[in-house]
Amino acid sequence: LTFADHLVSHMDRRQKRADATNDATRRLQEAQRVAQIGDWDYDLTTGVVRWSPQLCTMYERDPARAILSYADFESYLDEEDRQAVGQAMDRAIESAERQQYAFAATLPSGTVTYHEIVAVPLRNHAGKVVRLYGTDQDVTSRKLVDTLQQEVAHLSRVDAMNAMAATLAH
Repeated sequence: LTFADHLVSHMDRRQKRADATNDATRRLQEAQRVAQIGDWDYDLTTGVVRWSPQLCTMYERDPARAILSYADFESYLDEEDRQAVGQAMDRAIESAERQQYAFAATLPSGTVTYHEIVAVPLRNHAGKVVRLYGTDQDVTSRKLVDTLQQEVAHLSRVDAMNAMAATLAH
């Protein structure tokens, strides 16, 4: 009887931990959806890249295909961004320090989106970088607002110069 009670108690604790883990996972997924941010990891020894479901959604990729190669990721980038991202990844691997970089991605639908990446290296016991972890945030709406603000500022300057020219002409 004591054993059965102990077993039931153990199963209850186990179920509570599982429920808490599931709840935390749901909250994380919702936070990623709201912030338009996904996470990824890149195993340098195998070349395998894993994306979170939110990151797959952001790149119009089926979440069932969350395991891809680095070349698959590069297919979203133009040549200039491919080189810039490659250099940032190389710096992260060589320096073993956190890197942050930005790029434009062309999605399968043809839509261009803008992203900011943070890559954090992970070393093995010998000190060699063997994996990169990171986040990828879609900043397209922020980029659009910045562009519109720059355009408004430019138009304001042009308007001021036109007013000054009109004043001088009279």
